[in-house]
Amino acid sequence: MSLEQQRDGDTSFDVADEVLDIVLSALTETALEYEMSEHEKQFFVSEMNLALIEYDQKTAANPLRNVFGFLLPERRRANAAVANVRDMVLKIMNEYRKKENYSIDGSLIQLITKSDVFPTDLE
Repeated sequence: MSLEQQRDGDTSFDVADEVLDIVLSALTETALEYEMSEHEKQFFVSEMNLALIEYDQKTAANPLRNVFGFLLPERRRANAAVANVRDMVLKIMNEYRKKENYSIDGSLIQLITKSDVFPTDLE
């Protein structure tokens, strides 16, 4: 439900979700020259959330998760989330490379895709 629909329907909304949506849209459109769909934004946020909780909170609190993490379903799901985010980033990079006209000279995505520092896109 959009912010306008919530306003007209006199319902509440989560300000943090709206700010996150605006910031993510602004970053991807300006720095990466890519317009994310609503589904992609929701997917990206949920996958990043899973990965950050696992690697930032749970692994920091229990270092043995690094060694025995393969036994934990939530750790395996977090690994899959990282792979999904990486795939999304690679998709954005490939979409940029397919463009014939680069709208912003010196944009972040241009610097990343044209860089000779990293031998492959996976680094």
